[in-house]
Amino acid sequence: MKTPQDGAVQNARPQYPKHAVSARTPCQTNHRACFAGVQTLLTAFVTQSCDERRLPVSIRSMDMSEALEIVRFRLKPGKEAGFAAANAEVSEWLKRQPGFVGRQLAVNGDGNWIDLVRWQSRAQAIAAADRLLGEIGDCAAMQAIDPASIDMSHAAVAVTA
Repeated sequence: MKTPQDGAVQNARPQYPKHAVSARTPCQTNHRACFAGVQTLLTAFVTQSCDERRLPVSIRSMDMSEALEIVRFRLKPGKEAGFAAANAEVSEWLKRQPGFVGRQLAVNGDGNWIDLVRWQSRAQAIAAADRLLGEIGDCAAMQAIDPASIDMSHAAVAVTA
C-alpha cells in the first residue's frame, strides 16, 4: 500500500502489517518493520474521512473539532504576587466568549506559566485571541505578562476522558 508521501490517494482500507496481530499487539520479532507498518496504518487512518474508516456510528457522530489553546509565558519581574487572583477578570471575559469550554492556569517551579484554554473549535479560539488585547489587554493580569515570553499554540482535542 502506498503512503500519502508517495503521492497516492488512500482509497483502500488499510491492512495491519502481516507480522502483527493488530495495532495493539505488534509482532515480537521484527520491531522496525512492525513499527513502520503500524505507522503506515495510522497515516492512512488519519487521512481518511469517518465514513472511509468505517467507524461505529457512535464514534463517527462525536464532534472532534474541539481545540486546546496552550499559552506559555513568564511574568515581568516583581509581578508574581497576586497574579493568579488577578486572573479572575480574564476568566470572566473568557466565559463570555463564543465557544469557550474551560480554562486551567498553572505555574511550574521555575516561574513558567501555562494557560490551557479549551474551545469548541480552533476558529473560536483564534477569534477570541484576536479580541483579547483590545478588550482586556489593560487589566492587571495581562499587564503582568512579559510579552516577549509568550508562546501560543493550538491543538485539536483527540481524546477526552
